[in-house]
Amino acid sequence: MNRFSDIDCSFKRLAPVYGFRVAKLVSIEEALQSVESQIDELPYFINVAKRHCHYPSEHGLTHDESASIYIYTMEWGEQTLYRVLNKTLRNENRHLCKIWFPYLKLFDTALNKLPTVKEVVWRGITADIGKNFTKNQRITWWSINSCSSSVNVIKGFLGNEKNSTTLLIEALNGKKVSGYTKYESEDEIILRVGTEFRVKSDALEHPKGSYHVHLIEINDENNDNNHTSNPQPKLPENNVTTPVSPPPTFGKITEPDDPSKDSKQPLIDGNGGFESENKNNIKQSTRPQTGSCLFHRKSKLILIIIVVLSLITITSITIWIIFIKKTETTINGPKWDKWKQNAITMAGGNGQGQELNQLYGPQGIFIDKNKNIFIADTYNDRIVEWKHNANAAQVIAGGNGRGNRTDQLNKPTDVIFDQQNHAIITADQGNRRVIQWLNQKQQILIDSINCSRLAMDKYGFLYVSDWKKNEVRRWKMAEYNNEGIIVAGGNGKGNKLNQLNSPGFMFVDDDQSVYISDLNNHRVMKWKKDAKEGRIVIGGNGQGGNLTQLSYPEGIIIDHLRQIYVSDFGNNRVIRWCKGKEESEIVVGGNGQGNQSNQLIGPGGLAFDNEGNLYVVDHWNFRIQKFVTVL
Repeated sequence: MNRFSDIDCSFKRLAPVYGFRVAKLVSIEEALQSVESQIDELPYFINVAKRHCHYPSEHGLTHDESASIYIYTMEWGEQTLYRVLNKTLRNENRHLCKIWFPYLKLFDTALNKLPTVKEVVWRGITADIGKNFTKNQRITWWSINSCSSSVNVIKGFLGNEKNSTTLLIEALNGKKVSGYTKYESEDEIILRVGTEFRVKSDALEHPKGSYHVHLIEINDENNDNNHTSNPQPKLPENNVTTPVSPPPTFGKITEPDDPSKDSKQPLIDGNGGFESENKNNIKQSTRPQTGSCLFHRKSKLILIIIVVLSLITITSITIWIIFIKKTETTINGPKWDKWKQNAITMAGGNGQGQELNQLYGPQGIFIDKNKNIFIADTYNDRIVEWKHNANAAQVIAGGNGRGNRTDQLNKPTDVIFDQQNHAIITADQGNRRVIQWLNQKQQILIDSINCSRLAMDKYGFLYVSDWKKNEVRRWKMAEYNNEGIIVAGGNGKGNKLNQLNSPGFMFVDDDQSVYISDLNNHRVMKWKKDAKEGRIVIGGNGQGGNLTQLSYPEGIIIDHLRQIYVSDFGNNRVIRWCKGKEESEIVVGGNGQGNQSNQLIGPGGLAFDNEGNLYVVDHWNFRIQKFVTVL
């Protein structure tokens, strides 16, 4: 057994452990003095920890706090500290935990000073416990839970065991302890005592009797105590309360503004004259006022000329409108309406991995005019280009190991290909920066930003969503030596109309209105240029699987007919909202969680090519799917 496989398989319901929070903060020697009888040679191991721990600490940990983490990760047999401690924390006799309170206080204090991470982490055990996990089941782990952000670490511990269970966990409040552990290469993330989870779906059974379990961490914000039948959990789960200032419409789409509403349309009245109808439906007559002159021959001739000229004008306008519409169809492609439901895998699809024919947790994509696919291959810390119909990719950014050098990336989440300058712009989320790659030369464009996703408008402005500050900022191209301009959010985390909660993917229209996937509010917001608040255009009815709801929206695009397409991550489908409709319609997916050609697991980024084919990032199937349009 190791820390990563030290998993409670009993699912026993235990009384909470929280008394350590009010314990006195003491040295590590004092903190562990009361458990010396349980661990042989404990003072020796404490001394080793103090000599080899990471101190001084750039995070402000004291020597004792740093040592408390180091000794937790040490291995020396059956009496290894973490084994004895976790066994006690799982014991039904909660009084046995009290002697550990001083150490837990020291350990917890140390964790508080370390970075909090919100990412996918992994655990694994050489036992087929996967069948014990059922969809929507809620569990609590009362032990200290060691996870790794690298699945390869877990694979290394599991080896080739036939009966094993791998746990994929969407962590919300993980603590990054790598750098403070004995084994720094294990990329360790700690989930604290009492962390709660919801099982995303029934375990997936793989060959050789192995299982794959998907868990979602529950925190104070997404703890749905009224959870009853058939909930729609997602990564990570959140129950959104009713906004303080509710929008006027819920469930019904309030589409992008139709410019035709404000245009004046020529009409013919019953007497051959003209009227114009404005947006207030007030008819303004422009019919010639001939009066009694109509009885004179000359006036009749004038009237005939006017009518003829009017008819010529009407005919010309009609021909011009037909020409414009035909031109629009030629430029924008056919009127996309349906797609074949069985997709073609265009990239990946060869299992999770780091080979050039594999992907690992892809998120954002970009399709160029030649149908080449640029992919943010997140957990492989690289950007890859998959040529049209190629069998493997080529690395065009990163791929040099996870790190913060300019030639490295750390969990990139989105990519834009600047076709004019042939530059790659990447949201390097783990390094908190936006970086540009041009001819293998790197330039940090924006630093110290919790970047989530990127977008660019037709004027060359760059938009960056900040998941931590809950805002979207805009920069003018090549002018990044400033803080940018807030164009959405920036009023703290929340669900009011002037707030966002973990904004992600964006789409910017020609009017520079920004459409934002407001992830943890389960809605899509539209912020007009210079607006002080947004409005809900999709969702806003709480998390769920109904066609008036979303569950953690991700990718978002708008077609030439101003229809909005959204990756409904938690419902494993892509939906479309059309103007005037009371609910959405499923475009692709929605056939349950799986890896068949008509199924998705966690759809992410979206893109159209110039023929109207729809590309979907199939996040947890580690592939990019192309759904061919039906003409």
